[in-house]
Amino acid sequence: MNAHPTFALAPEHPAPVRQACLRPAERFTGRFLSTFAEFEFWVVERLNLAQPSVKAGKPVGQRIEDFRAALKNHPEIVRAPDDVDKLLDRLQPYVRLRSVLAHARVTALTGGAEPIYLFETPTPVVDDPSKVRTVLRGREFETLRRGLSELIEALKQQTRDG
Repeated sequence: MNAHPTFALAPEHPAPVRQACLRPAERFTGRFLSTFAEFEFWVVERLNLAQPSVKAGKPVGQRIEDFRAALKNHPEIVRAPDDVDKLLDRLQPYVRLRSVLAHARVTALTGGAEPIYLFETPTPVVDDPSKVRTVLRGREFETLRRGLSELIEALKQQTRDG
């Protein structure tokens, strides 16, 4: 996992308590990134059908743009290209969250029954703090992961070969 945990609760909390507060965020990050990787594999497989010489190693945002271009030239790689394009639009918030989670340092802002976490990403210039800081409540973790899973499943259903 790339997230580097820190802790914002009062220092009088013992280290095991502080670490226990971070575990849900760490589990969420790992599960979310693993789920997102399913989508990335699917996109690469579809791209390889359209453009067998496609270069690997591009950032996920560029892969998505390449995939959209491939849909225009090779609509046969999916069942309904317009539906896939709409699904890709709905995926954009998850793409941004994936970027945050892959590069963020996580801080537990609160513990207990309603934990709140701050995910901060490094950037040389901060003109808008929302670009580098994402706050999530622990109760949102499963909803976000499930939403991503449902979108990926809908995209996979658009695959001609299953």
